[in-house]
Amino acid sequence: MRVAPSRRVLAGYVVYEEDEPIVSHPRDPFHRVDILSSTRHVRIELEDELLAESSRTYMVFETGLPVRL
Repeated sequence: MRVAPSRRVLAGYVVYEEDEPIVSHPRDPFHRVDILSSTRHVRIELEDELLAESSRTYMVFETGLPVRL
């Protein structure tokens, strides 16, 4: 099997995480998004009206942004 010249140049620098080829630009290795489940009880209200409530929330941790629930 012949390896494309661009792959030879990038050998050791690029890690393929998926079996599917990347069609757009590669992911930024310095930007991370993690989603973790939590048992934290969350209520969302607007002007005393309950919009959402859950004790099975997900916490989103993203580089450079505050934690979101």
